[in-house]
Amino acid sequence: MADQGFTLLETLITVTILAIMASVAIPQYGRAVERGHYRTAQELLEAIYAGEQVYQTVNGTYVDPLTCATPWRCIYMDIPNSPSTPVAYTVGGVSAAAFTATATYTPNRRTLTINQNHAEGGTWNP
Repeated sequence: MADQGFTLLETLITVTILAIMASVAIPQYGRAVERGHYRTAQELLEAIYAGEQVYQTVNGTYVDPLTCATPWRCIYMDIPNSPSTPVAYTVGGVSAAAFTATATYTPNRRTLTINQNHAEGGTWNP
């Protein structure tokens, strides 16, 4: 009768290889997800900037999008905040001549900002 199946040594080697692969892949996946959130935050801040520039050109002042009749629509955007993403968007420091839009990444409390001069800042680097 022929022996069938795997030996204990073959199984241990397979499990060890899989563990090594997982220890490399899981952190890489986390970094890839964070880079995706960063790029999305950058794109939405650019959209907020563009909307604020259009609103300012037409009305002579910047606006807090939450004070619009329909929030965010006055700068031609849908509400960027979503329960499915850990990034929150706010516009603060709004005056006739200035505004600052901020994206806050909740898990690490990192921020990305853009202002009326298109200057970017914050603590979030990809």
